[in-house]
Amino acid sequence: MGLVDGQRILITGASQGLGAGIARTLADEGAAALLLTARSTARGSAVASSIRSAHPTVDVTFLPADLASAADVEALVRAADAADVTSIVNAAGDTSRGTLVSTPRGAIEGTFAVNFTAPFLLAQAAVRRWTGGGYERGRIVNVGSSASRGGAAFLAAYSASKAALDCLTRNIAGAYAGAGVRCNGVAPDQIATEGEHAVMTGPWHGRRDDWVAEADRASALGRILRPADIGGLVAFLLSDAAAMINGEVIDIGHQAPMGFVRGDVPTPKE
Repeated sequence: MGLVDGQRILITGASQGLGAGIARTLADEGAAALLLTARSTARGSAVASSIRSAHPTVDVTFLPADLASAADVEALVRAADAADVTSIVNAAGDTSRGTLVSTPRGAIEGTFAVNFTAPFLLAQAAVRRWTGGGYERGRIVNVGSSASRGGAAFLAAYSASKAALDCLTRNIAGAYAGAGVRCNGVAPDQIATEGEHAVMTGPWHGRRDDWVAEADRASALGRILRPADIGGLVAFLLSDAAAMINGEVIDIGHQAPMGFVRGDVPTPKE
């Protein structure tokens, strides 16, 4: 028995990195059908094909969509309805860099469109269909970020959009729990993905290609997050084992609460 046996799950941002990793985990955990979406048709189709090869019994569909496009989001809503989606994982994210004073209005709107507005509209359409469906259907997991508590100076719009997503998660949970809809969030710290590599080695950070190894060595947990780590938590939150968890935003992979990095173990003073 898998954690998500029989579920029909929409996963956004599923062409690479975190979204693709979550999709693979959910296929491993018994999903009946996966509706994957992302901007890149080539990468998304490749992910869908690889999951089909590994899991021939899983119905895998890829639909290209730009979540910053209202028309594409509307098309995705229709596709999710036609696929009788029972669960949603909002994993897409715009991580554009910019400080308060350097971020133009268009970038703010684009970041919020992907990170907040699209999840809002997908949840809105799904909840309308799910209402009264009981705990057999109606499960949402929103992928937020540790940056939602304020974030670095260069993540002004991103941090604010993820804070808004956390608020939406709790609002949905409170408003529709009685109708059998559960909504939770996950708030990961830094994840080793293709997208994060491009950002970390780009002009904002200028890190070397081996930055993941350096980050792993510095981590109090022995390494930073990988997509499968978040995939496992998402699968649990979608499962019946999490039936009494609703409206929670769960931290994963955070270093700061520990107060030290690997090798910096405090010792008692005499």
